[in-house]
Amino acid sequence: MRILKCGILYVFLGISVMFSNAMVVQGQEELGTVEGVVRGSTGPYPNAKVVVNCLLLASYEGEDITDANGHFIVSGIPVGGEVEVRVFDSEDKLIGNASALLNQTNTSITVNVDILN
Repeated sequence: MRILKCGILYVFLGISVMFSNAMVVQGQEELGTVEGVVRGSTGPYPNAKVVVNCLLLASYEGEDITDANGHFIVSGIPVGGEVEVRVFDSEDKLIGNASALLNQTNTSITVNVDILN
């Protein structure tokens, strides 16, 4: 019986170590940045809300507000898949969108968005 208890303890400890190692690997995932400029027919579009979704991990969503030049930057995006960039006006109406690939060799990408007519 004592051997069985020790065996169960070793198995439990082994599983615990495997899960803790998996959590470390997940915590070290590569992250990237999406930046760009939102433009309308008259030039840069300031004060627009830009939302970036990682299509690989549906749970990730980052956002920024465009500056006076229409520029935005969103960091901390999981690398390795397609990202969707959506632009909203001050009334949360969708006014533009674009998508791009954020892959392992390209951890910073530029996605410029033109306002929908």
